[in-house]
Amino acid sequence: MLRTVREHTATVLGYDSATAIPAERGFLDLGIDSLTAVELRNRLKTDTGLPLPATLVFDHPDATRLARHLAEALAANDAAGAPGDADAEPRRGTHGAAAPAAVPGADASDVSGHLQSADADELFDFIDREFGSD
Repeated sequence: MLRTVREHTATVLGYDSATAIPAERGFLDLGIDSLTAVELRNRLKTDTGLPLPATLVFDHPDATRLARHLAEALAANDAAGAPGDADAEPRRGTHGAAAPAAVPGADASDVSGHLQSADADELFDFIDREFGSD
């Protein structure tokens, strides 16, 4: 898992190799900002199939800690029989209700009201649904 985290981090930062990413150096020290943090989260979400928060790299601030967190989450999913391996489809809409924009016939005021009260994960899920995650 550490190799996977380092490879994706290298990709989002424009490095040729995962070896350019020291395992214990902080993501912020490496140059990760909020946009690259979301890109890294999206890549790891796709790769693992786990629902991951937008704050992932801030909650687990280096490759070693992030890899440990992902490995533990994957193990918990495997033990529970939940999807989460690399072959699984990423899980979408983990917040229960779909955003109004995803509902045919929803008007702009419904969407606006939902977006104003949404948390960060709900906003990113909305963006992923509307515009794609890649």
